[in-house]
Amino acid sequence: MSTTNTAPDPEALVALLDVIDNYPGAAALRARSIELLAAPPGAVIVDVGCGAGRAVAEMAEQGWDGLGIDLDEHMLTIARRRWPHCRFEKADAAELPLADHSVQGYRAEKVFHDIADPTAALTEAHRVLTPGGRIVLIGQDCSLVKSSVGIRFVGRGQVAGSGLGGVPRASSVESAWWCVELPC
Repeated sequence: MSTTNTAPDPEALVALLDVIDNYPGAAALRARSIELLAAPPGAVIVDVGCGAGRAVAEMAEQGWDGLGIDLDEHMLTIARRRWPHCRFEKADAAELPLADHSVQGYRAEKVFHDIADPTAALTEAHRVLTPGGRIVLIGQDCSLVKSSVGIRFVGRGQVAGSGLGGVPRASSVESAWWCVELPC
């Protein structure tokens, strides 16, 4: 993802992510992000910055064809070990190994702020999405991403009670989401 941050200890990061992923607010946010994709059963959904792969596995459990993308080979190894029935590939958010208009949904959770060129990543999302496909960005400051690729924002909000530990937060990066839709 051309990130600006790298974890000094990947095992410690995975352990922390596991704790956070099990908070009720985190589970609700993942569920809401998948719901916002509004994709039909069997649709291909790409999860950029998939980390250890929990969201990809949850999408597969619900009948979608999830594909996890990450630059960190260590995280991908963990994801493949934990979720062997799911697909995971190493790739940069600005250079996805996908054909034009080949996915119905694009999801990124807490990763766009770490991408060196978020506009390039969003342009790439536009390339791989089918017309009418949706992009759901979670925990992002979407002012980082200029809407120069012909998208329209269709929603934004917060999941109640999704602050860390289930404690509601008035302005929480953990709970913010944005949903965008491509023109037909």
